[in-house]
Amino acid sequence: MLVSAFSVVDSYSFVSYIFLSFFIFFTVVWTFFASATLFHLKKYTMPGWSSHRVVIPVFLCLSFIFFAFALYFLFQIS
Repeated sequence: MLVSAFSVVDSYSFVSYIFLSFFIFFTVVWTFFASATLFHLKKYTMPGWSSHRVVIPVFLCLSFIFFAFALYFLFQIS
């Protein structure tokens, strides 16, 4: 009985490590592509256009909100 209880705990912690590794991988990939997108948006916006001044803060705010949601739900995993 004691061995089966420990195996259940070990399996939950193993699944948590898998989800944590997926989360870290996704965050790194997202950071790379987001920074590339923002760089190119700022660098190649036509002169006189102010779209990058509006899009960049909105994009960063939405990214932060979704990152906060992801962290919240990640820590809800037992």
